[in-house]
Amino acid sequence: MKASDNRQLSSFTSLILILIGVLMALAFLVDCFTLIVPSDQPSQLGSLDGVRWQLNLVNQIVDRGVVPLVGLVLVVLGIWVDSLFGIAAKSKLRQNLGLAAFILSSFLGLLFLLMVPIHVNNSYRAYGLTMTQVQQQATQLEGQLGQRLQSEVELISQLSKDDQKLQQALASGQLAPPLAQALQQGKNNPKALQDFIDKRSVEVKNKIQTEVRTQQQQAEQKASVEYFRTGVRISLTSLLLAIGYVTIGWTGLKNLGVQRTERRKTPAR
Repeated sequence: MKASDNRQLSSFTSLILILIGVLMALAFLVDCFTLIVPSDQPSQLGSLDGVRWQLNLVNQIVDRGVVPLVGLVLVVLGIWVDSLFGIAAKSKLRQNLGLAAFILSSFLGLLFLLMVPIHVNNSYRAYGLTMTQVQQQATQLEGQLGQRLQSEVELISQLSKDDQKLQQALASGQLAPPLAQALQQGKNNPKALQDFIDKRSVEVKNKIQTEVRTQQQQAEQKASVEYFRTGVRISLTSLLLAIGYVTIGWTGLKNLGVQRTERRKTPAR
């Protein structure tokens, strides 16, 4: 194969690599723009929904972070193929493209590096806000169950004072056997009925506390595992991406600087 044929083949190969790499990088930037400007962005970023939106935004960007990394590698590889045959040195456009690729890589490296503390902080904030919400929900649930207990006590009090309603309730089978027995005994022994009410109140309160505490612990454990897993995964992935981008960008910029220095030192012929 002639040298000219090798030169044409390398030029075509580098062109394909650079084109694919540029398209991948541009697709990532467009994708990020559509993620940052959504229609469902919460009005208050400091709220739980707002913090979760920020976490989801970082998650999606980091999950897509390898796409421009591969694209920039293809661009650098294409320029390197050109340099083997002296094409890149003569092409001002490809020199500028290489410089832009290294600058973009350095910028993305710093961006993904900053995402690590931001994501960790948002995960911590989201966990705290979730715990506050869980406690509020537990308080509301406890209040609702307490109201049910109060309604039950009021019903027992009404039935104990109204014999007609009591007989109707007994006939319909609405009352549990222990309650029906206590109401019937309450006619002649009010203290026995009051003892039943007190015992029932204690049982229900213990049940309420157990149920609320169980649901609260489950919610706290779920939130803890969820935020810990996503926080660690996204933080480590973002850190690795930052290392990759910074390595490519700063190494490339350093080499460009060395090449320019050598060209200045080389005397013109």
